[in-house]
Amino acid sequence: MGLYQKYRIEKTDGTVDPNAKYIVLRYDAQSKDPEARTALLHYCQSHRDSSGAFEDPFFKELWDDVIAESKASRQTRENSIDQYDRT
Repeated sequence: MGLYQKYRIEKTDGTVDPNAKYIVLRYDAQSKDPEARTALLHYCQSHRDSSGAFEDPFFKELWDDVIAESKASRQTRENSIDQYDRT
């Protein structure tokens, strides 16, 4: 499939940088790419200081959200299996 333009990234002020390169990772429970959460956790992990604390509150917030979405995704799968088993 390769790299291609699927999304248009626009800043909240309405500006668009046509030369900028971005990657979009969907990591919620409906994501079709389970490795997106893994990639984000590795990204957050790389932003810890020598004591293990996050360098910026953003990374802690992202870490917590990715973990929560992982749990939600697992629960969604388990619920689907339970529904299948009951039929």
